[in-house]
Amino acid sequence: MISDAWTMMTKEWREYFAPGGSRRGGVVSTLIFVGIFGIFLPFEFGRGFVDSFFGVFYYGITVPLSMVMGVIADAFAGERERHTLETLLASRLSDRSIILGKLGAAVVYSWVLSVGTSLVAAAVSNLKAGGAFRFYTPGIFISIVVVSLLVSVFYASLGVLLSLRATTVRQVQQTLSVAFVVVLVVPVLVFQALSPHTRQQFALWALSHLTQVGLIAGVVLAVVDVILFGLSLVRFRRSRLILA
Repeated sequence: MISDAWTMMTKEWREYFAPGGSRRGGVVSTLIFVGIFGIFLPFEFGRGFVDSFFGVFYYGITVPLSMVMGVIADAFAGERERHTLETLLASRLSDRSIILGKLGAAVVYSWVLSVGTSLVAAAVSNLKAGGAFRFYTPGIFISIVVVSLLVSVFYASLGVLLSLRATTVRQVQQTLSVAFVVVLVVPVLVFQALSPHTRQQFALWALSHLTQVGLIAGVVLAVVDVILFGLSLVRFRRSRLILA
């Protein structure tokens, strides 16, 4: 099964970067994200960027969400639109190999790009000041690696569940876009709606309990990932897709 899942993953990666391909995870899109989050933003911030928790927000949340959304909507809805789903389902690959390959390709693509972009950003952020090279603190870099993986699994599993039943890629992208806004924008709006005193007290409390808050959030996200990932495995059935 591992060999078949790997075959599925490599097939997906070829399509991500295929010249003229319909997926938004192509070479140009990837270079744009690396340019913005790996070069432009850290160069503007300067060396202080590596000491800031903005790195966790950008490379642990924003980049993986964007990367996954660009490719996972196409997982099954795109195959259905291109009339290649029947060919895929008629292959010798097992149900488990197909779903693991689809999920694994999106997760690895997103995770590698997120961590890789953070490394590029660390190098670029040092260019302005010169002098001794400064890297992320161990806590920040470990957070980037772990959070980007958890977020990638979360969004990839959610995207697959939506793509299994959607008739078009646009439907999946619209739903994922709403989820993107909810995850990133709503918490900021709620925080801004609080009084200045409440915001200050909350910020002080969060900073003083940063490790505990991070661990709790990580455990909750990991549990949600396991649930969504399990649902993806359960919901994918070749017979259901053939009859759909």
